[in-house]
Amino acid sequence: MTDYANCIYSALDRIYRSDGRYFALLNVAPLYLAPLYANYTVHGSGPNHYWPNMPSNKTQIADIMHEYITTLNSV
Repeated sequence: MTDYANCIYSALDRIYRSDGRYFALLNVAPLYLAPLYANYTVHGSGPNHYWPNMPSNKTQIADIMHEYITTLNSV
């Protein structure tokens, strides 16, 4: 998460140095609702070709992803 936030701020610094003064920052998409990370109550998918060894506890995955997304949007 730190690398991601630093990358965003580095890009904004480069834009600012190039005389860009107006920014529109959008929130990170709610990936905890995406089928790959979501739990089964919101139609999450099981193991697939993107993540063949997916852990069985999808609720834990969705909760961790929700925490990460909330933190990044706060930053």
